[in-house]
Amino acid sequence: MRKYREQANLTITQLANLAGIHKAVISKIENGDTKRPEWKTIKAIASILDIPYEQLLECYMDVEQRPDVLLELISEAIEFSDIPLASKVALKFLESPREDTYTSLERLYTFTGAVTNTEARLSLYNLIVTYARERGVPPYIAKGLLQQYLIERLDLKRLEESFRIGEEIIHYAGFLSREEQIVFYFRMALHAHNTKRYKQCIEFCKAGLALETAETELTARAFLAMINSYLLTGNYDPIESLLPDYESFGYDFVEESAKFTRAIVKAKKRRI
Repeated sequence: MRKYREQANLTITQLANLAGIHKAVISKIENGDTKRPEWKTIKAIASILDIPYEQLLECYMDVEQRPDVLLELISEAIEFSDIPLASKVALKFLESPREDTYTSLERLYTFTGAVTNTEARLSLYNLIVTYARERGVPPYIAKGLLQQYLIERLDLKRLEESFRIGEEIIHYAGFLSREEQIVFYFRMALHAHNTKRYKQCIEFCKAGLALETAETELTARAFLAMINSYLLTGNYDPIESLLPDYESFGYDFVEESAKFTRAIVKAKKRRI
C-alpha cells in the first residue's frame, strides 16, 4: 500500500481524506502495526490507489484466517470471475485453524450451494471432494460428487463422462441423506435410459423406489424410464404389473404414455 501511495504522489493525510479513513489507521497498516486490517478498510484504500484486485486479495489472504472473512473473499473473487483465485481462497478457508475439518467442509458446502456462477460451483465442489478425500471424510466426498454430477449431467455433450461421475457415487451412496439418495438414483435412472443402459436404468429406479414415499414428478419420470427400459429390452411381463402403479401419478404426461405403452405391449403379445 505504501508503494502504491507513493507512486500516486499522495501523503497519508491526502489518502485518508480521499478514502474517508483516519490517517492513523493507514499509518498503522503501512507500518505493519495492524496485522489483519478490516477488509472494507483495505478495499476503500485500494479503490483510491488503483491496486490490482487480484494482488490485493492475494496479499490479504496471506494474513487472514477468520472463516467469515474468507467466505466473503471467495464471494469477491467469484464476483470478479476469478475462479482459480476463489478456489485458492476456499482452500485457505478449509485449512483455517479456527474450525475443525468437518465444520469447514459443511460451511463451504452450504456456501457453494448458494453460488449462482456454475463454473465457480463446479470448482468449489471439486475442491470439497478433493479435500474430503485427503482427510477421509466420506460424507463430503459423497455430497460433493453428487452436486458435481447434478451439474455435469446437464451438458448433453458429456453424457458419458458425467455418467461415470454418477457411477462413482454408488460407492458413497450410504453417506447421502435419504432425500439425496432418491434424487441420485432417479437421476441416474433417467441418465442410464438416455444412454441406452436399460438394465442399469431398471436397477437405479428400483433402488430409488425402495426409498421414495412421495409421488413426485421425478419419481413418475423415472418410473416411465424403467417401463420403457423393460419395453426396449423385450421384457413385457413386468410392464403390465407396473402400469397400474404408474397410472396413479397425476401428471399430464402419465395418461397418454401409459395408454401408448399398454397398446404396444398388447401388440407385442399379439393380444390385439
